[in-house]
Amino acid sequence: MRRLALLFLLCAVPALAQDKEGLGGGPDDRPVTDGMLQQCPDLAGAKGKKKAQLLALYFDLDWKKAGDAATQRDVRALFDLGSADDRALLEKSLAEKAPHRSQGGLRAVIAAEGSSGLFFALGVFEKGPAEVRGRVLDSLFAVRLVEGWSFLVHCLDDKAAVPDHKAAAEAPLGYADLRVCDHAHRTLVARLETQEKAALPAEVGNGRGGSLTKIEARDAQIAALKKWLEGDTGKAVLGRTRESALDGPDSDAKKQGRELLERLGVK
Repeated sequence: MRRLALLFLLCAVPALAQDKEGLGGGPDDRPVTDGMLQQCPDLAGAKGKKKAQLLALYFDLDWKKAGDAATQRDVRALFDLGSADDRALLEKSLAEKAPHRSQGGLRAVIAAEGSSGLFFALGVFEKGPAEVRGRVLDSLFAVRLVEGWSFLVHCLDDKAAVPDHKAAAEAPLGYADLRVCDHAHRTLVARLETQEKAALPAEVGNGRGGSLTKIEARDAQIAALKKWLEGDTGKAVLGRTRESALDGPDSDAKKQGRELLERLGVK
């Protein structure tokens, strides 16, 4: 009996460790604190895969490691973009506003999923609503694919508003909704400065012009960024990214991705 009990314990320990692993390793049995619920109310009552997904998305995933094999393995174990439930969870997270933020996790998921992640994000951008488009653009922050860069640059010409009705109702005089081009500008400037270590001219701004910044000033910064991107230095920086979402054998997913890019005007 003693030997059987010992054998049982030896077999049970790895299973218990896996239960606590969470990220790509099975159920996550961490207790949900009040602080966690403040950041992610959907954790209330969440169990199994959904709980593990929410904990990963809001607290664990690091977009800076989205290119690591371990992060990509964890993300793909947790999020199946072929699943309607998983897509719905990610779309809901993209639609969330402060203080319920998961932007770092969304960046990690979209980048780690590769071409599937990029096409998922662009599909959300295309179908709307308009209110989510700013967060979709930010979610492309860590995507290392040519089409990700191309889409962000393309969006510098998109003057469509990204409404924030709550902010508009509470803002002081001079408020004007950020536009798609403003969000693209902010994402590109942050990417260029932090990931590419690019020395941008002062007139490009810091990419943080908000809804109280006059539209004329925002337009001037966007124009300066476009000019820099069209110059030799900008072309060289963008040219460092060689991998395409359309590389490899053709498939229905690649065909749909190509059609999506064409509809969005990305060449």
